[in-house]
Amino acid sequence: MTVLLYATIWTALLLFAAAEAGRTRLAAGNVPAHWAWAAWNVGGALTLVHLLVALDLRYNWNHGAAAAETARRSAEVYGVGWRGSIYVNYLFVVCWFAESWRWRRAVGGRASSATGTWLLRLFFLIVIVNGAIVFAVHDAGRVAGVLIVAVLLWSWTAPGGVSRLGSNAGHAYIKSGTGKVS
Repeated sequence: MTVLLYATIWTALLLFAAAEAGRTRLAAGNVPAHWAWAAWNVGGALTLVHLLVALDLRYNWNHGAAAAETARRSAEVYGVGWRGSIYVNYLFVVCWFAESWRWRRAVGGRASSATGTWLLRLFFLIVIVNGAIVFAVHDAGRVAGVLIVAVLLWSWTAPGGVSRLGSNAGHAYIKSGTGKVS
C-alpha cells in the first residue's frame, strides 16, 4: 500500500507539470494541447486519492495525528510546528480543482488576471517544492521534484521574453516590456 501512497502523488505531480506545459509551451496559439485539461484533472483526482490513502494508511483516519505529524515534520525543517499546516495540503487540492473549473470556463475566451494567475502559481510552486523536494523521503524523489519544478518554471515562461500570463485557454500573451497584448 505504500506504493499506492507514493505512486498517486508522484503521478499527480507529473501530470500537473505536463498539463501546465500543455496549456502554455505546448499550446497551439491560445489553445492548450487537447490532452492538457484531462491530465490536469486526473492529477487532481490522484492528489485527492493520495490524501485519503495517507489518512488511512499512515494515520488510521485520525486527523489529529496527521496534523501533529505534519507540524512535527515542519518544525524539524523550519523550526515552526503549526498544526494547521495540514490544511495547506487541503487548500492545494481545492485550488487545483478550482483552477480546473476556471480553466474550463475560460475556453470561451475569458482571460484571467495576470496577478491572480501568478499568485496561484506561486502557491502551487511553494507546496510542490516543499512536498516534492524539501520533505521528499528519498534522494531520488528530490531529483524528481527538482525536475518537476524545472518543467513548471519552463512552462510558465515563454521564449523570447514573452510571458504567458493567463493560466487558461482564454489567456492572452503579453510581451514583456511593452504592456501590449498580442
